[in-house]
Amino acid sequence: MFDRQTGTFTEQLNASATFRSASVVILLLALDFLWNRSPAGIPDADRARLDAMLRSSRTAPPTTTGRPTAGPRSPTA
Repeated sequence: MFDRQTGTFTEQLNASATFRSASVVILLLALDFLWNRSPAGIPDADRARLDAMLRSSRTAPPTTTGRPTAGPRSPTA
């Protein structure tokens, strides 16, 4: 964890490990798009693209160890 006020790291765990942030970016894009819109104000074409974008994440839910797993989504997800 990085403290922007002090400019130092307060916590570091597996600092050299890589992780995927694509799912977080997708959620931030959706939030930005929806921020000042009502659900009724979204055109059908945009709604379809937004739905496809949100459903296309290939990141599986975190495991019980707290480490994310990657792989195909289940058909019911």
